[in-house]
Amino acid sequence: MHPATAQLAGGRSSTTDDVAGKPASLVARLASYASQRSQYAQHTDILSVCLREPRHHVRRLCRDNWRFLTRTERRRHLLQSPHVVRKIGNSIACETKTAFDSLLKADSRSRIIATFHFGEFTYGISYLMSGLAAKYPRYFLSLAPCRPATYTNMQRAIGPSVADRRSEIVLAETSMRDLSALLRQPKTNLVMFCDLPHEFGERIDVSFLQRQAAFPKGPATLALLNRVPIVPAICVQEAGGLTVHCGQQIEPPSAIGGDRTEAIRQLTQQLVDYFAFYFLKFPAQWRYLQRLPDYFVLSEPSQDGRCKT
Repeated sequence: MHPATAQLAGGRSSTTDDVAGKPASLVARLASYASQRSQYAQHTDILSVCLREPRHHVRRLCRDNWRFLTRTERRRHLLQSPHVVRKIGNSIACETKTAFDSLLKADSRSRIIATFHFGEFTYGISYLMSGLAAKYPRYFLSLAPCRPATYTNMQRAIGPSVADRRSEIVLAETSMRDLSALLRQPKTNLVMFCDLPHEFGERIDVSFLQRQAAFPKGPATLALLNRVPIVPAICVQEAGGLTVHCGQQIEPPSAIGGDRTEAIRQLTQQLVDYFAFYFLKFPAQWRYLQRLPDYFVLSEPSQDGRCKT
């Protein structure tokens, strides 16, 4: 007899469930575990469709992604020994660093450095923006204030020319107007992430992995409004260490037939294409891999280009 039935019949309440005599608390835990397993299986199925990969491959990929993020988050947020961070710094390679520095010398315009939460992105972008880049105004748009340990790690790994807290701009504490004011100053470099999930700002529809997807429109909008170019950059973990890739400078397109939305879409598509090349090679290194379904469009976009998911 079920305990609830026993109580209704005037019998003594029981702390056990009649199902195999297991305690009610254990039954509840097993039910919760089964529910989590079901949700995990559903999530795996969705990722399998998004990536066009078999489920067993997606499960392995998710495990690799979890391990990678656990390691990189620890090396970013927690104070590391000088030996560890010097080893990271010495492993960084960037074949395009000389070309990037030459661009800063030759072109006095301000620009947006469009990057992604990929690989050891904090170390990679800090390296790119060190050295000669430290002689010009540089700012990093961040979701949240970085911990003191992060700055200490960067200085130990890369050297004294790495940016400090004075270069940090917290997303919630600024506006498009403030960022535009910075970009209208000469030789200012603003680092922005181009892969944030939907809750961090407006998005626009583009093509990603041969599907309609929605990515942030902020970097392209700022570039277009202020007529400044964009340089895409990404950091990947390879066998020999960290590699920073820096793409060709992209000039903001003119509004196509007066259509600013289409111009923003065109520029955002170029950034997403750049990202997709590295994502397909190293998918486990993307911070938002397991939120990939959130990026795909589930309904028609509105007239202003914002995605309604």
